[in-house]
Amino acid sequence: KNETLPATAPLKQPAKEPDAELSNRAVGILIAAQNPLILAGHSGRHHESVALLIDLAESLGARVLNGPVRLNFPTSHPLCAGIDPIGGGSRTDGRYIGEADTVLVVDYDLPYAAGGFCPGPGAKVICIDIDPVKKTSPLWGRTPDVYLEADSTSTLQKLNSLIHGKLSSAQRQQVRERSERIGREHQKIRNERRALAQGRSARKPISPDWLCHCLSQVIDQDTIIVNQTITHSSFVGEQIFRSLPGTLLACAGGSIGWPLGAGLGAKLAAPGKTIVSLMGDGAFVWGCPTATLWASA
Repeated sequence: KNETLPATAPLKQPAKEPDAELSNRAVGILIAAQNPLILAGHSGRHHESVALLIDLAESLGARVLNGPVRLNFPTSHPLCAGIDPIGGGSRTDGRYIGEADTVLVVDYDLPYAAGGFCPGPGAKVICIDIDPVKKTSPLWGRTPDVYLEADSTSTLQKLNSLIHGKLSSAQRQQVRERSERIGREHQKIRNERRALAQGRSARKPISPDWLCHCLSQVIDQDTIIVNQTITHSSFVGEQIFRSLPGTLLACAGGSIGWPLGAGLGAKLAAPGKTIVSLMGDGAFVWGCPTATLWASA
């Protein structure tokens, strides 16, 4: 039997620039927030977006929770709330998602094991993503209050411009006070984590957090960390601070042993930089170490 196949709508090229009305709506929500959080997934693949995200966070007095795959926001910044707990941060960092009254999600893919961290029922959610498929698979199973389907770099530029023009002097003062409070809180947490690592310095075999602390003391700011430590990944996020775009890489998919080949590739792309690949012993064996180390040598 001959049947005519139904016509399918052609795929539309995603917009590079965000919708003006939706951008203004998002800015209104962000400015009104008392406890905003920015959750950045892989926006740092565009290196220029890191500075834009710093500007946005400082303009709002918002914590930023980094995704594990890219350096989206300096982990040394006072407003950095750590790394997504599934892929590199402390399990306690996830509480910021539940405590926020507004969550701005930028180029973020929900991990396959989300760990129970999700915004509260009354929280506003704003999503920025160029992938139209995200509309049909909303994060945490809830429709965002504002969905900006556009390039994240252009969108961050637009939001920054609007926010700078709309903040009142009273709101700017509130942002300064909130930023100072968050900075003091995060410095206290960092000091406690550093002290905990130092207290484990004599352990044998070596404690992972002490190892990461020691590593942080000998690398420079240009060193690229290629990380797939899985169960010990929280210590990488807590002890090794990265500030420059492109200095933190992790696997975006499932591939045991990825850091060996990825580290070699990073060295070929940036021959003047030191590359440190971090992984467990099993991942090392799975990563074809003989081939990688031979090529490296």
